[in-house]
This record gives sequence, structure tokens and C-alpha cells, in this order.
Amino acid sequence: MGGAAVGGPDAVELVPLPAERFAAAAMNLVWSNVVVENAIEDLTGALARGQWRVAELTARRAVHAALRGLFSAYGVHPLPADCDLVHRMDLLPRATGPIRTRARQLLRRTAGSAAQGESLHADLRAFVALVRDATGSGGFPSCFDSADDWRATLELGYDWLRIGTHLDVELPIDEARDLLAARGAHPWRTDSWPTP
Repeated sequence: MGGAAVGGPDAVELVPLPAERFAAAAMNLVWSNVVVENAIEDLTGALARGQWRVAELTARRAVHAALRGLFSAYGVHPLPADCDLVHRMDLLPRATGPIRTRARQLLRRTAGSAAQGESLHADLRAFVALVRDATGSGGFPSCFDSADDWRATLELGYDWLRIGTHLDVELPIDEARDLLAARGAHPWRTDSWPTP
């Protein structure tokens, strides 16, 4: 999330990716974290309303988004289709094996009651934390919880969008273009949340 790691304050490191691919992967990493947060917010709402099928679908959406972030953190670009991500983890180091195992389990989970839904929610949060630990994005803000968290999310996104724009990298998905067109206004709270 913070860019390429270097060995010290005066160090210079060679990143084993072309600049365009590095920026594209970084933008996908940031955006995948936004999508994860949005999916978890949707999951919370579905559970509160007893919408079990919606809860299952939003949990899967969060898993796929987290896996997009994982692949992006390892410089994979372009990304495989969502349905292929869990099956293409052989592209990643062996250390990601536990993430693959949990992802497969979560993608098969169902929720037919409040207890199953809460268990799914807790397991999904643990999975997201595991992925974020592996990708170096553990400090990503819970962007839909407050205006300050949304602003912090935008700051992260804008940093990478500036680099991506300079390198003429395609934005991750259409929603990112919509966010830029809205000048950072929150999609459903434009009346009360400030833009940077």
C-alpha cells in the first residue's frame, strides 16, 4: 500500500515490474480494499434484514475482491477472472496456501439463520485480516464507517491514481472512473461527507 519497499533511507531498489504494471497492480490493490469494505457493509445490512441469499453473495464478493488484492500485491496484472482466482493461486508463493484454503471454504459457505450469518461475518473478517496482513494493507481504513475513514481511503486512492494517470494506466474498473467524476464524493452520502 505504501509503495515499493527499500532497504534503508539511502537505499535504491529495483522493482521487478515495469512501472505501468506496478501502478496498475497498486491501483487494483487499493480498489479491491474499497470493494471489500463495501461488500462487508452490504453483508452487515443483509444479515440485519435476514436476507440470507444476499448475505452469501456479498460474502463471496468480498472474498473475490480480497483475492484480487492479494494477486495485485504480488504484481499480477491483468488479473484472472474472479471465478478463476481461487484456482489460479498457484501463481502465488506457497506461503499463501492458508489463504487459498480459507477462500475455498468461504466461497462454499451458506447462511440460513442469524447464527450462520454471524459466523460467516466473523470468518470473513478473519479472512480479510489474513489477506491484508499478507498484502501489507493491514492499515486500510474501514472506509464506510466515517467521513474521516472515507477521506483516508480517498487519499490512498488518489496517490495511486496520480501515478497511474502519469503512466497512462487504465483504471481498475468503471466505478473508479465514476468516483473521479464525482470528485471523491461518497456514493450515497454526498450531502454530508466532504470531498478532499
